[in-house]
Amino acid sequence: MSFEGHQSVDVLIEAIEKMEGKETLTSLSMISNNVSLPPAGSSGLFEQTFPLLEYLYINNNQITRLNDGGFSDLNRLRYLELKNNGLTELETGAFTYLPSLFHLNLSDNKLEVLQNRVFEGLERLGVLILNNNEIKEVEGEVFRNLHGLVNLELANNQIEALNDGVFQDLENLAHLVLRYNKLQRLDTSLVAPLKKLIHLDMSHNQISKIPENFLCDRLIDGYRVSFSHNQIAEIGTCAFRGLVIRDGELDLGHNQLKVLKAGSLSKVEANKVILSHNSTETIENGAFEDCACTELHLDNNNLAEITGQQLKGLKVNRHLRLSRNRIVSFEGAFVNCCTLGRLDLDYNQIDHLPNSCFDGLENLILLLLNHNSIKTIQENSFSGLPKLYTIFLIKNQIQTLHPRCLRPLENLEELLLCANKISALPDGLFDGNTRMHDLNLHDNHLTEVPPLFGGIATLRKLNLGFNKISEVPKNSFAAGTDRKALSMLNLAGNANIKLDPGAFEGLDYVKYLVLSSINVKDVAPDTFRGLGSVHRLELDGNLIASPETLRGLPPTKVVLLENNPLEAADLKFDRLGLDHIDVISFEKISYQRGADKWSLVDKRIEDVDETYDWCPEEEGENQ
Repeated sequence: MSFEGHQSVDVLIEAIEKMEGKETLTSLSMISNNVSLPPAGSSGLFEQTFPLLEYLYINNNQITRLNDGGFSDLNRLRYLELKNNGLTELETGAFTYLPSLFHLNLSDNKLEVLQNRVFEGLERLGVLILNNNEIKEVEGEVFRNLHGLVNLELANNQIEALNDGVFQDLENLAHLVLRYNKLQRLDTSLVAPLKKLIHLDMSHNQISKIPENFLCDRLIDGYRVSFSHNQIAEIGTCAFRGLVIRDGELDLGHNQLKVLKAGSLSKVEANKVILSHNSTETIENGAFEDCACTELHLDNNNLAEITGQQLKGLKVNRHLRLSRNRIVSFEGAFVNCCTLGRLDLDYNQIDHLPNSCFDGLENLILLLLNHNSIKTIQENSFSGLPKLYTIFLIKNQIQTLHPRCLRPLENLEELLLCANKISALPDGLFDGNTRMHDLNLHDNHLTEVPPLFGGIATLRKLNLGFNKISEVPKNSFAAGTDRKALSMLNLAGNANIKLDPGAFEGLDYVKYLVLSSINVKDVAPDTFRGLGSVHRLELDGNLIASPETLRGLPPTKVVLLENNPLEAADLKFDRLGLDHIDVISFEKISYQRGADKWSLVDKRIEDVDETYDWCPEEEGENQ
């Protein structure tokens, strides 16, 4: 039942008196009425009216004060919402006659003080929500005797301090939310009584220090403890020592921890430990003594060097993020990180990879070194990485790779070398890499197609786009008489490249063949000789003017021709006998071949269903 839009309390009372079935009503809404509750001493709205009411919603009204006894005769009420009413005061005894109340929501009001005894009598209260008020003061005994409280939310207020002992009776509290306040200091024993805590959020305050022993030897059997976006410059002795957060995270990101002192994270166990955005310059030896986590975030700091002593005792099972620092040196840093699966070193100042610099990372699968200043890869730069699957080296200054630098990586499948200065690959570079399937050399200085296919039988993706390749000789992409299939071959952006007859010979199938922006005008009759078929052939941004050129293309499902002179021509594909092409697509229109004629489609068709029958191994790689 709902009462909405009444303009006075008298009108509202009259409407309630006329209501039928009030004696059995269990849920009632009073929303957006221009009324306030009757003053103390007068007849209440609820006296002897709704004896079975369990849910009451009084939102968006004009109630500035809750008086003593205002909710009398609601003995069964379990859920009460009083949101966005303009409340400025809660009188002592306002909730005295609600013995069954479990959930109380007072959010989005204008409360400034939570005085002692205001929640007196609510022994069964489990959830108390006071978000988005103007609370500045929380008196020391306001939560007294609320032993059943499980969830307390005080977010988006103006609380500057909390008295030691304010949570003394909240031994069953599981969720405590204090984000977006003005807390500056924490008492050592503030949360000590909260033995069942599973979620603590003190983010977005002005806290400058985590006091000694604050969460020492605590088990948080939940998912989050957050002090992010504060002004924390110091972690007190044993503040987190022995803290265990099962399946959860400890978030100290966006603070001012320029120095991580010895013992700062000693014996901490968590799924994720976040120390990002702290301007951290120094990690003292022993900072992570016996610390165990699945992920450790140290990105977006000012670290210039990482050493083995700094990380001694640290166990990271999956992911270590060190990106966006100023790291120059890390030799020997990971000798004790044998369980690590992913290492992020993007956006640092690394200019070389010394031999054996990754020793200890025997289970590493993914290595990211993008956006550094690496110039040379030495023979043993990647030694000690027997399980490495993928290396990202995008946007470095790499000019040379030692011929045997990839030899230790017998499980390597993906190598991304985009945006470097590589002019040639040394002979034998991939000898021993029997699982390589994705090689990306986009935006380098290559002048010819590397002779890869004699040594990499498993290669499925090759990106040579935007290099300086001038010619693609016969049989460049398949070795001997072996026929192979590629999921992607990219030669785009190699301006004025010459495609010799039989350039793609030996390829049984290419899913995506990218020849965009190579200034091709025409296709010689034998250019695609020996190429079985193509799923999508990208010829965007070229100089093709005649539809006759399409006769020389291989059997293809989709041909993309956006930004060619041909796009403006009066096209009559029916007369060309292009039975080997299914779709010809321009910027805004396409032509699709049916049983006996071509039809205009008023949109660009980018792709269609693939029909090539990949073998099981290949199919997995191309999903």
